[in-house]
Amino acid sequence: MDVPLAAERTIEGNEQYLRVWAQGGPTRVEAPIDPYCYAREPFGHEPLRQREVTRRPLSTLDEETWVRAEFANVRELADAAHARSEDEVAEAHIPFVHRVLLDRPDYYRRFPNGELSSLHVDIEQRTTGSGFPDEDAPIVSIAWAGDDEAPTSVVDPADERAVLEAFLGALEVHDPDVLAGYNVARYDLPRLRARLQAHDLDETPLHREGGRIEEARWGKGQRVVGRLLYDVYDKVRADQTLIGIKDRSLETVAEWHGLDVLEADVTNTVKLAEEGRLARYNENDVELSRQIGQPYLANDVELADFYGAPLQTIAEATASFHARTLQGRIFVEESVISDGTNEQRFPDLYEQTGGEGFVGGIVEIYRRGLFRPVTLVDFASMYPSILVALGAGADNTRYEGTVREGGFEAHRKADTLTLRVPDPNRGTRHEVSIEGRSPLAEELGELLAYRLELKQKARADEGGSQDTSRQGMIKVILNSVYGVMASRHARYASLPVAMAIVGTARHLIQEVEDLLGEAKIETDTDGVYAEGRIDPDPIEAHVNRVLAEEIGAEPVLSVDADPFEAGWFHEGKNYLLLHEDGRIERHGVAFKGSSRAPLFDAALDEVARARLEDREDVDEIASQALDLSRYDREDFVMRVRLGKDPDAYEATNHVAAQVARAAQRRGREVSQGDQIPYVKTEGGYDVAWPGAFDELDEDYYLELLTKLLDRLGIEARPADQRSLAEYL
Repeated sequence: MDVPLAAERTIEGNEQYLRVWAQGGPTRVEAPIDPYCYAREPFGHEPLRQREVTRRPLSTLDEETWVRAEFANVRELADAAHARSEDEVAEAHIPFVHRVLLDRPDYYRRFPNGELSSLHVDIEQRTTGSGFPDEDAPIVSIAWAGDDEAPTSVVDPADERAVLEAFLGALEVHDPDVLAGYNVARYDLPRLRARLQAHDLDETPLHREGGRIEEARWGKGQRVVGRLLYDVYDKVRADQTLIGIKDRSLETVAEWHGLDVLEADVTNTVKLAEEGRLARYNENDVELSRQIGQPYLANDVELADFYGAPLQTIAEATASFHARTLQGRIFVEESVISDGTNEQRFPDLYEQTGGEGFVGGIVEIYRRGLFRPVTLVDFASMYPSILVALGAGADNTRYEGTVREGGFEAHRKADTLTLRVPDPNRGTRHEVSIEGRSPLAEELGELLAYRLELKQKARADEGGSQDTSRQGMIKVILNSVYGVMASRHARYASLPVAMAIVGTARHLIQEVEDLLGEAKIETDTDGVYAEGRIDPDPIEAHVNRVLAEEIGAEPVLSVDADPFEAGWFHEGKNYLLLHEDGRIERHGVAFKGSSRAPLFDAALDEVARARLEDREDVDEIASQALDLSRYDREDFVMRVRLGKDPDAYEATNHVAAQVARAAQRRGREVSQGDQIPYVKTEGGYDVAWPGAFDELDEDYYLELLTKLLDRLGIEARPADQRSLAEYL
């Protein structure tokens, strides 16, 4: 890896330094630039130096005179900026590590980490049949695995200290750059630290000498300075390619990827240990986490090398990082400054719609029911491709105001492209002008071409694992850059760019709908589902002709056709697809069972397949699904995580509050963050203890299943249940 593991700012005396972690340890270096910001008027005596400069604020893109003020350290910069009103200061918000990344793009490459080492870990706490353990429950098993080694575990329900010391020893031997796991930041690491403290054991091996552990931002648990704490669960949650997956649990994601999952009832880990099964289960979880996590980590390494950024900066970045970095570097070169957020630049537009910047893509269902076969006609990387086609970027795209209602229009005069895009939410059209071509469009265009080259190599079986990682890296960048353009809180985004892209996208999707005619079933943002088999080539040729001849943009769009054996369309964005390999893909809350009892998924798997395969016995299968006696106890168990302490719930009828009180009645101490298994009984919600299963609210579970069948167009009742009319 040609970049460091991590970097952080530090102040010593009154001087600004960077602390860079690479090759197993930290190096303190003088900051390559002085912290700075821009202001409309000079500061008093705080700055080291200040001078007048000509800059183009993002709100107008017109040249203006600003003051560039440089400070001894970020603390003095923050104090000076806070003394001014927000509209008088620009770019005081940029974290210093990122400021260096913008102004000195290759600076961090001076500290290459070299080959990256990882250790995946998973813990199991003591349970005896009462459900999810709290932080005081002893750790009875820890499993770990390095990059290329078989998983190892230590199990001892009677000697927690021995288990902990064995893991600390493994940490010191491996000394990994990356400590990874599934939900490791919110569960494994906090519980490990609590149990180490209970035994008065030193936690330094967790973070290396000179490092530390601290709370992560945005409620993401804990983070490590000295190693990279890599939470695979966070990467899975953010993965938009897991289309139709029912939930993001380790087992579900592993099955989605075709990995071998070892199932076990972990509500009683003591029994599992006595039976000799806990070690295998624990090691299997580590192996699953490693296999799922390694591609994400490889993508992040590629991103870090691409940007020249510390790996931890990439791993912890939000989606806005890519726009902030790509646009931010362009701003430095083009003398553009970010003078606020999108909402601050366009307050009237956001106020009109309660915070929504611009109308989204088209989502519309035209026909409902079962269709066989089905084709999804969709654009490859539609929004970033349109950005490239238009040549748009925050540095060259202006908002010109509103014009009277009408259709989509495009006019080119010399080097300026003017678009008039309809906004149904506001009953008007917005006029946006794009002058020349932004460097952002050129850079994304190169990435699109490179990704196409990598995909062609993959189709020819010529690509390796690094090419796969690079494809993933490029996809993350392309999707993220547009994703923040309309965000009200984004500082390096541009609402006019979002208007231009989405307005053009809606126009092109309508062109596709017209070509498909009565075959269209549903439109979902960047694609149209149609009945039958569809050839994408004539459609691609048509939309690129519209781009070039009617809009005056570059014809760079690619149209794909994804075939499915069948599709069941219930309502907008809620549908089921049967792949040619037999896999069922779910879309929408109507068919997602993550917050419902597992019997919902069990019934859906059976009945949906019968419906999609158009089987004659679908009604019989549906009736069998309503027979509650065929399900195991665990199929009735739901889970809730407490978002606050039980006494903090103002609404006493909130499900979490009811379950928490039930747990307390059973003698269990519960607090914020605990996950509690529960069932619905005739007396209300109760924790999943043996006696609760004797009082299950059958009507509640039957209604859950009946609603599911209704969504599949099936009227059914249990096979052995007679109606009142039949009885009489």
